[in-house]
Amino acid sequence: MARSISTLELAGNVLCLDFANTVNSRLHPVHDYLSSYDDLLDWFGHASSIPPQTIDHLRPLAGTAPADDAVAQAHRLREAIYGVFSAMTQDGAMPEGALDVLTAAFRSSMAHAVITGRQPKTYDLTWAMPAPPDPAFPLWAVSQSAGELLLSEQLERVGECPGCGWLFLDTSRNGGRRWCSMATCGSRDKMARYHRQQRKAGDG
Repeated sequence: MARSISTLELAGNVLCLDFANTVNSRLHPVHDYLSSYDDLLDWFGHASSIPPQTIDHLRPLAGTAPADDAVAQAHRLREAIYGVFSAMTQDGAMPEGALDVLTAAFRSSMAHAVITGRQPKTYDLTWAMPAPPDPAFPLWAVSQSAGELLLSEQLERVGECPGCGWLFLDTSRNGGRRWCSMATCGSRDKMARYHRQQRKAGDG
């Protein structure tokens, strides 16, 4: 089945990394799944990061200049997330300005944050929708996710798939995850190794 914004694998195991993976490949990019504000809302619905009623509330903004600005913000945030976390997996230098973009986005999201209580001694961090509605509202959760991951002990568990460049948080017990998914890049590598072995056996 062909990928779409509503069926894209959520292989990152954390919201910000899933968001960074909204291109078909980091190594050979040919398709950006976030090309419009509707795409943006569809993805957040797919990721279940904001309630359906909030998506319905924001949907009429599609096609407006503020919504187009939100898509541009989404692209900047996504590339900053990829740049920062990819550099860490490679022990390389971050792209210039990437951390500044993340810092500014995190600060902006926290300016709208509200702590709410669900039950005694249980609290959630949520966001208050301003009036009029802000088309960038869905991005605040992504910014928070990136900031929290960057400051967490799980940072060393972030990996990058050698087949497509997608990022993921390795939650395996032994920390040995290599691929974004065994059903895609892992399977292709397995088949490639099999065919190499077959050719080698034939040459022998």
